Formats: sequence, structure tokens, C-alpha cells
Amino acid sequence: MTRQLILMRHAKSSWEDQSLSDFERPLTPRGRRAAKKMARYLVQVPIKVDLLVSSPARRTDETAQNIIKALKLERDQIMWREEVYEADLTDLLHLLEEFKTAPQALMLIGHNPALEELLRYLSGGTGEVEGQKYFPTATVARLSMPAQWEKLRMGSASLIECVRPRFVVEG
Repeated sequence: MTRQLILMRHAKSSWEDQSLSDFERPLTPRGRRAAKKMARYLVQVPIKVDLLVSSPARRTDETAQNIIKALKLERDQIMWREEVYEADLTDLLHLLEEFKTAPQALMLIGHNPALEELLRYLSGGTGEVEGQKYFPTATVARLSMPAQWEKLRMGSASLIECVRPRFVVEG
């Protein structure tokens, strides 16, 4: 049985208030719109998420709140993990390996460059991801994953889709 991993980079964040630490940076108005748009997109697909794991940084929290609300996730379906904030590829692989057999569909909301590295590693890609040279803010990538996540290897997943907010048509 295959499982699904949904990766989402936080929406566009503000650098306006220089007194805030990187961890405290909020979303911009454009970022808030993109987060809401992608949340609506996930409902339209439809995507079922059994567990959402997110960095607790303000910009990822604000992004995640839109997803949580749209998908009507319960408290026990949400995990805030500090290590996602400054993670590298190895950190994210170790995190995913913690979820050896469950859940069926896991959503991870985090930061670049780690998310892009994870996407390319799991999908076996070294260059562009569906014509994209990078993983822009509020982008969602869905991967079909092997049933067991104990030893995730390069190319062990298949990319289902990689969607940027500007390419989502609503209506």
C-alpha cells in the first residue's frame, strides 16, 4: 500500500520589521492570500491529511492555520516540531522515518532549502521539478511514497504534482 507525503513551503513572509527575529517573521498580505488560495486548492482536489507536521515559526504557523481550518483538522492531527525550522535534508529524512507505518497521508509545512532538497531527493530529481527551478513560497508538492519509511532512499517516491499558487485556477 502506498502512502502520500504532501510538502508545502510557507507562504511569502515579511522582512519589513527589522526588530523581529527570523523565527518571528509574519506573512505578507500576498502570503496570506496565497496560503488561503492553496488551502482552498487542497479542499478542491480533494486531499485528505491524516497528520500535519509544521515548523513552529510564525510564517509556517500562519500558513498551517489556513490548511488546518480548510481541511478541518483536529488537534490530534497536528504536530509542531522545532527541528523543522532549521532542518536540512538529513533532519527531514530522520523526522519522516519516525512515522514508520502511519499515517496514510502526512503533510509537512516547512522551509527552504530543506523542503526543495527533500522533494528532489525523494523524487530522484537533480534538476528542475516540473519545470520549476526552485520551490517557491506556498508551493505544494504531493508524492506517492512507499509503505515503509524506515529507510527512505533517493528516488523512493513518485511526484504526483507540484503546484504553485499562481497556477491555481479557482472557480
